[in-house]
Amino acid sequence: ITLNSPQTFYATTRADADGKWQWTPPESLAPGLHHLTVLAMSPSNAQIRQVYDLEFYVEAPLAAAPEPPPKAIAPRFPEILPPVKLPPIEVTKDIYALYLKVAPTENFIYPGGQLNLAADIVSFDPAVKKAVNLEFTIINQAGEVIFADADVLEFKDSFSVIKRLGLKKDIAPGNYIATVQLTQKGIAYLASAGFVIQKEEEKPLLALPGRIIISRETGQKGLFISFVFLSLLLILFLIILWREYQKAKSEIQIADKDLWQSGQII
Repeated sequence: ITLNSPQTFYATTRADADGKWQWTPPESLAPGLHHLTVLAMSPSNAQIRQVYDLEFYVEAPLAAAPEPPPKAIAPRFPEILPPVKLPPIEVTKDIYALYLKVAPTENFIYPGGQLNLAADIVSFDPAVKKAVNLEFTIINQAGEVIFADADVLEFKDSFSVIKRLGLKKDIAPGNYIATVQLTQKGIAYLASAGFVIQKEEEKPLLALPGRIIISRETGQKGLFISFVFLSLLLILFLIILWREYQKAKSEIQIADKDLWQSGQII
């Protein structure tokens, strides 16, 4: 895939048995006309290839107006122009294919969890060992880069790279895009994959009859309040005990000899 937007992006993706495929650009597309070229190649025979050319138009968002807008005017370009089949092209030996997969360690991705970025790299010139630059990034919904890492790799025909990442506890749930970019001789090849970080469901600490559910947070709060209350009772008990001890020391002790001398004991 080659996308002129106006910045040029190169990417690779796999099609299913019905020929359907999808690819997410690494950044939002600016309003205007964009040009897309698709090279369809058989993974078993790189010499079998077809090229398609496609143009599409991204409209600018409408500015907010206090009054209802007038009747919409048709854009200068249609939303999507029909694809045009181009003649086959010669593929040079410097072409690489990238495949990226986001694999969670559990069924879903939650804040504080872990995920793996698995990238498969295939070179169409397996006889020569070449060094390439490989960059991983993760972008949030606001377009901010929350993770970036780069490596320099040397390989011949194919190579697999797995990045094991631990998410922060305070990461916001939502949609994210992971990208891997291979750069060789000034040409960049991209592959991207979207994933969702879900809001972690609170697990109940205790379930009582009558559909009474005590959450973990409520249970922890109750234990903290109980600990504080018992600590205050213990401090109060120690204060009372200390006061009674001081009071007992201050009392006058009367011995038997004192009572005999006073005539109270015969």
